Amino acid sequence: MSKGLQINKSIMTLALMGLAVVAISTGCANNDKITTNVPSVEQNNEKISSENKKVSSDNEKVKEIVSVQKEDVVCKDFGGENHSVLIETPVINVDKDGAKEINSEFAKFTDELKKELLVSEGNYRSDVKVEWFEDKDIITVLRRCDGVEYGGVLLTIYDIENDRRATNEDLLKLYDYDYDRLVMAIQAYEKEYLYGGDTSGKETEKFINNILIDTRDNNGMINGKKYEEIEKLELKDKQKIIIENINKLRLYINKDNKLVLIWSEPNFGIDKELVIE
Repeated sequence: MSKGLQINKSIMTLALMGLAVVAISTGCANNDKITTNVPSVEQNNEKISSENKKVSSDNEKVKEIVSVQKEDVVCKDFGGENHSVLIETPVINVDKDGAKEINSEFAKFTDELKKELLVSEGNYRSDVKVEWFEDKDIITVLRRCDGVEYGGVLLTIYDIENDRRATNEDLLKLYDYDYDRLVMAIQAYEKEYLYGGDTSGKETEKFINNILIDTRDNNGMINGKKYEEIEKLELKDKQKIIIENINKLRLYINKDNKLVLIWSEPNFGIDKELVIE
């Protein structure tokens, strides 16, 4: 073989080796780039942990659509000794004007109650405790206390979607509840539980008369008449008045989706609750 051919062969061999080196180097570089984009085990764990925290956080937001602030207020008993009263104040965590207005009312009530407790001696008022639940975008808040001035059970029902207080008409429509069924339940409760089934005379109308008290306006009138006049009406007329003033009653839907009527017993000044089956 001639010397010229040997040199050319050597040159070609070196060229091929150079290309191989370049190819290998490029491949390694590309492999390095791909490897860099694959998350490590630690990165995967951090991502999963972050996603879990987000789900947990979202769940907490749902659970805390109503939060409850608790405060112990120290006041004097009849013997001059200190005792504490627990006051729970609900907060509806909805960023809307209607909800904010209701929250202001909650806070105002708490402030006024605290002032009264701090200046009055011999106060045995029991704690104010909050119960709440949410269903069908309706938030129901109950504040339970004993003082006659505060009604025993304070009821607030908030419509999230429409950002306003829900009316009894809203509730009855939402849960497909018949008005006559409410009236019949009131009448049945009166006869069966309050008077042992005795249906004779006006005596059996005491319960419905108590409920009519809640239908009074700010001037103490019911449909433009004094309560004493309404009290003497026939039962069917009283039932009609209840339906006409349905939004003045204290009604709510409980956790079991049953209608509940809050009513006051004037002789004792204590609120009671009638669950309507």
